[in-house]
Amino acid sequence: MMLTIALCAILCVVVCGYVLKPLPTPRAFMALSLLAAVASLGIYMWLGNPEIPARPHKTDPQVASDMRLESTLMDTLEKNPDDENALVRLAALRTVQGRTGDQTMKLLDHAERLNPHDKRIKIIRTMIVPSN
Repeated sequence: MMLTIALCAILCVVVCGYVLKPLPTPRAFMALSLLAAVASLGIYMWLGNPEIPARPHKTDPQVASDMRLESTLMDTLEKNPDDENALVRLAALRTVQGRTGDQTMKLLDHAERLNPHDKRIKIIRTMIVPSN
């Protein structure tokens, strides 16, 4: 794809170089423009893949499962913000995904205020690598 774009860009630069020079007739300009368009299309058809937009994007089943779980946990927390189990599970999911930002830390802090003796919170905190 990048090679196709690069070749088309080079072709356009060459064509612009010729166009910026005075051409003898408007017919010559039209012919050169048509040639550039046909050449660009030909390069794309030769190197490109016109079917790429029509292909469905394959989603990893684990990613889809994680998205459903996160959505379910968010819905649970929306209904009951003090659901300790949902807080811990959502924080664990985000930690495993590498999303250990402020929101994840807030989830853990909230869960720890609700149940300071929950061992899961301590385990999740050990999984979080501090960013320097």
